[in-house]
Formats: sequence, structure tokens, C-alpha cells
Amino acid sequence: AGAQGLDDYFPEDELTFEYPAEVSSGGDIAITGNCTLAEDVTFTIGGEEIGSVTPDENGDFSATFDVPTLDAGTYTIQGTCGDLVAEGDIEVL
Repeated sequence: AGAQGLDDYFPEDELTFEYPAEVSSGGDIAITGNCTLAEDVTFTIGGEEIGSVTPDENGDFSATFDVPTLDAGTYTIQGTCGDLVAEGDIEVL
């Protein structure tokens, strides 16, 4: 006898996304990815919100956003979908 956690029955929720390694300040950025929660995904660069996208029924999304006018350098790009957060570095030229 024993109890099993819900994780044994439901896959782990996940947010993943891909983006170019370098973007131009004031240019645009194309982002594609998947959020298993299929909730809106909001993106920030350097803490500044650049927009959000609604995934399809499979959680897939693709969108192009305007890049804020930022000084050249390395910034954190972050995606948030429900309580899921994913982030990485991006170079602003």
C-alpha cells in the first residue's frame, strides 16, 4: 500500500522558448516556444515588458515583439506563463 504523488500521473508543466542570440535596440525579436499550461506568455527584456502571446491548444506560440530602446549589452530575457518562468541571456546591439 502507499500513496503516489500527482506527478506520477501528470507530466511536469514546462515553459520553453527560442529567440535570437542578438537583437538590435529598438528593433524587433521573434520568439517561438511552448507552454504546457496553454496560458498567455508574457515576455520581458531587462525587466521591461515587451508583450504577451496566447498559445494554441497544444501550448505552441510564435510572436514578434518590439525590442525596447536599451543600451548595448547583455540582458535577461524572461518568459512567464502562469506560475512558470523561463529565462536566458540576450545581447542587445
